[in-house]
Amino acid sequence: MSVNKTKLEWFSVSAVTVSMIIVGLVMISLVRADTLDRLPWAPLGLAIAVLGVLGVFVEGIARAKWWSDQTQARPRH
Repeated sequence: MSVNKTKLEWFSVSAVTVSMIIVGLVMISLVRADTLDRLPWAPLGLAIAVLGVLGVFVEGIARAKWWSDQTQARPRH
């Protein structure tokens, strides 16, 4: 059980890290969008980041459910 808990903790940490990187890149693109020629990239970057963050959370939930199913499928001794 401790092995599965460790893997889930590692995954949650990696999900937070990926989310922070994506949000940071979006913030940079919004800050640099001070000219009109760069302005269209800010909403595109924001949309990509939002989809990326949602994907990380969906994958995290799916992996957590998978690990839960794996631990319940094992025979108890």
